[in-house]
Amino acid sequence: MSKDMAKILIIDDEPNIVAYIEAAIALEGHTVITASDGDEGLQTFKAEGDFDLVITDLIMPKKAGIEVIVAIRKLDKDVKIVAISGGGMQNPDSYLAAAAGLGADHVMKKPI
Repeated sequence: MSKDMAKILIIDDEPNIVAYIEAAIALEGHTVITASDGDEGLQTFKAEGDFDLVITDLIMPKKAGIEVIVAIRKLDKDVKIVAISGGGMQNPDSYLAAAAGLGADHVMKKPI
């Protein structure tokens, strides 16, 4: 992998969101790996290792994005994390603020 290329993990339970983000990132030549829920994302992070960036949804089945962020921070304090959320039935601001407080480097509201 070229020095300028990044290895990026996308964790989201919405296939359309994953496909959109993956396509945009892949166009830039980066390596993209995806996971469809928090459990799978955390397992992938542990198995694949050496990610430059993790993009995670916050509201997902099996393991919430907040839990994923906390677990990843324990494994790797330097990886960049972007938290994304549409908020489900709530306003996403509270979820995104919590994610930032627990280690996300950047937060974004859906739709992106």
